[in-house]
Amino acid sequence: MRAALLAAAMLAIPSMGGAEAPAVLDEFASTKVIRVLTLDEDGDARDTKIWVAVVDGQAYIRTSDTRWFKNLERGSSLSLVMNDRTYSAATARIEDAARIEAVHAEFRKKYGFQDRMVGLFGGGDYVLRLDRSP
Repeated sequence: MRAALLAAAMLAIPSMGGAEAPAVLDEFASTKVIRVLTLDEDGDARDTKIWVAVVDGQAYIRTSDTRWFKNLERGSSLSLVMNDRTYSAATARIEDAARIEAVHAEFRKKYGFQDRMVGLFGGGDYVLRLDRSP
């Protein structure tokens, strides 16, 4: 039942972008933790807290081989919760080495020692750009 309610809610939320896009990016830049909402293969809702950073006017998230990332790879919808507002979003995996380094540098700047500790455990293997939901 919870998964069905989450799926219905994900369909009803606005995509990030449009006229509110600059304000959303400012909010990403100043917010430490957001939540990503995906659906597991069995239909169960997955709600995960993650970090976000903005580089050159674009928001990025990082992950390792996590369940929510596997959900995205499988085609799950994606919603982001930030400061009690929910946005529909899409992701694009970044392969460009220079862009990846710029994103990692921004995460180090924003999260400091915490980011260095995460790096010791292999976090951030994948860099994803957040885009407007199609």
